[in-house]
Amino acid sequence: VLSEPILRNRLISNDAKVTAINITIELPGINEATENPTVVASIRDLRKYIEANYKGIKVYLSGIVMMNQAFNEASTNDTTKLIPLATLVILIMVFLQLRGLTGTLCTFLVILLSVASAMGAAGWLGIKLTAPSMSAPTIILTLAVADCVHVLSNWVQKKNNEHLDNISAMNESIKINFHPVFLTSITTAIGFLSLNFSDSPPFHDLGNISAMGVMFAWFFSMTLLPALSTLLPSRTRSD
Repeated sequence: VLSEPILRNRLISNDAKVTAINITIELPGINEATENPTVVASIRDLRKYIEANYKGIKVYLSGIVMMNQAFNEASTNDTTKLIPLATLVILIMVFLQLRGLTGTLCTFLVILLSVASAMGAAGWLGIKLTAPSMSAPTIILTLAVADCVHVLSNWVQKKNNEHLDNISAMNESIKINFHPVFLTSITTAIGFLSLNFSDSPPFHDLGNISAMGVMFAWFFSMTLLPALSTLLPSRTRSD
């Protein structure tokens, strides 16, 4: 093999310690959700068998099949670990800024409903979840928090500084924030919809889901958030 110039330093290293095995995988395309993971699981089992029975041999996996699986696993990891952690950190920051549980709880509900509504609408429209589109919940979470903080910070300010009651303070906050938050949300949604001009279909899905989530976040921050904030008990600070 080392005497073949086509193979040397391509399929096998010059010192004959590393070689490559090229496997062509043709997926039937019947069930895309299970086919790639099944292949990867079989390949990983084969790697375990080789490394367990042939000491000193290390097997490294690469290629498009492994890359696709890595995207899926990274998305799952983000959904189960990163997004909950990010939500917790954000809620702690909201609590420190607003200095109250009511605003923090309302913000969490707006985040939850915005993400759930956007992902539910995506499922209803037949949008398949892919690695890029799984970034949408994080984007929606961030924008929903921004909407809530604008409304709640003015609400708290009106209560504490001008000594207004809950409903009057919320009315003033809505008057101040309705048009700016709406313009921010609609322009952000238009920006995400521009991803439909991308050559990659998964980015179309990311843009569409994020755009829906942004508008859901605006809707809930203008309706549910004020209602819950005024109905739930909250303290007014004189400082």
